[in-house]
Amino acid sequence: MKKIYLLLLIVFTTLGFAQTYTADFEAETKSSYASADLDIGTPAINWNLTETVIGNLSNDWFNGTKSLRFRGYAASAATMNANKAGGIGTISFSYRQYGTDSQLPYNVDWSSNGTTWTTIGTITATATVQLFSFSLNQANARIRIVAVGGASSNQRMNIDDISITNNGAVGSPTLAANPTSVDFGNQATSTASAATSVSVIGSSLTVVPTYAISGTNASMFSATGTLTVSGGTLNVNFTPTSIGAKTATLTITSGANTSTVSLSGNGVSAGNPYGLNDGAPLNMLMENFESGTANTTANPTGWINVAENGNRTWDTKAFGGNQYAQMSAFSGSGVYKVLLISPAVNLNNINKTNVTFDWNSGFANGATLDVYVIKLVGGVMQKTLLQSINDTTNSSGYGTTFNTVTLNLSAYSGTGFLAFEYNGDAASTTTTYQIDNVNMPTTLGVSDLQNIKNTFVKNTSVTNEINFGAKANVKIFSMNGQLVKSANVSETKSLEVSNLASGMYIVTGIVNGEAVSTKILKK
Repeated sequence: MKKIYLLLLIVFTTLGFAQTYTADFEAETKSSYASADLDIGTPAINWNLTETVIGNLSNDWFNGTKSLRFRGYAASAATMNANKAGGIGTISFSYRQYGTDSQLPYNVDWSSNGTTWTTIGTITATATVQLFSFSLNQANARIRIVAVGGASSNQRMNIDDISITNNGAVGSPTLAANPTSVDFGNQATSTASAATSVSVIGSSLTVVPTYAISGTNASMFSATGTLTVSGGTLNVNFTPTSIGAKTATLTITSGANTSTVSLSGNGVSAGNPYGLNDGAPLNMLMENFESGTANTTANPTGWINVAENGNRTWDTKAFGGNQYAQMSAFSGSGVYKVLLISPAVNLNNINKTNVTFDWNSGFANGATLDVYVIKLVGGVMQKTLLQSINDTTNSSGYGTTFNTVTLNLSAYSGTGFLAFEYNGDAASTTTTYQIDNVNMPTTLGVSDLQNIKNTFVKNTSVTNEINFGAKANVKIFSMNGQLVKSANVSETKSLEVSNLASGMYIVTGIVNGEAVSTKILKK
């Protein structure tokens, strides 16, 4: 009987040791860069995390909802506190830079005692997801990932999906693709998009993965690349043959294991490559980028943020309590041509000689900020340069104040768009440009009869009602030009606005034959 128990103990112990260690950071939490010990993964292993957090921000890269973010300081490291039970066979994980941060190298080290470490690989993250894999085959081993050099500024990197097999043991086969969805955005019909990389990660596979694209629009998507049992990289393209939204599914298969990637894109006319729509123009435009979230893609309501060249778009940034849009080629790769395009605006209803925006720059060295008016003529985009900025002043840092530019759109009528185009090259011209306070004011408020204006609205800080001092046909616009309320009011009467969201609004009306407008703050 003792022999049977001993045999069962050996079997169960062996099965336990044969379990592949995995860590995807979905169940763990660490929000401070301060050094701390944390149980991570399955089966749990205790790690020391220094200058690292478990991140879930929009600029974090992850395969799921979380990943491990290294700050990039000199002390940034993730270290096993003890040798892994069962030893270490093959270790693999995926990694990518955080947002657009500049990068430094990291060593992947192993040790049998936690004192003497040997480097088994060095990685440097880029904008493309990469796979690290190394067969260590050591019975007594632990792992650490540690920054090489480092500084006191953020040079952040994310890693995810750590997999470690036992020494001499074959873990359960796994197959994963990252990212799990690819959106190509707008692409002119009959033209091919830039390739998007999909990393395929295999562990303990015995069958070389194959891949195929299926779905209604499968013929408009393509994938190329060579895979092994460890995975590899597929380059995926989108070539729409007709206008409209297109979807397909990329499926990677190895034996009984499969992984899928959702593919999508929008075919647009070659004459309208950004998919502009001038069907519902605004009567005015005021954009200060305060509605966005700092360090995320700048996507104000109705705006289009598109990279014609390069892998970056305009971001929302914040400094000194102010938010703005920013674009830079610094620490990037290749040539950048990136546009931030306003919603459609009725140019007949704006003050054409008083269209303004603010700009600033940093570390100027030749990149340009070009401002265009865009119109659709017969569905074909016409783009006319209004202003080109090639700053040379702020060559050693950022400007301390924004500059205001006034544009004259007197030559234009009908419906149009205002576009800000960044042109730079990561190899040579990397100026950072910032834009703010884009203003295309309505002609509804050009009256300079201050006395009339003062009698129009009695209270500009509003809780539930606006009090009027004059009879008027009133319209209330949001700060992006949307009409949110209209009414006829009499002198000394009030208009109930409790249902409006808190924020700034513009109230317009005709008083004694004069067009007047006033800003109000709805609390």
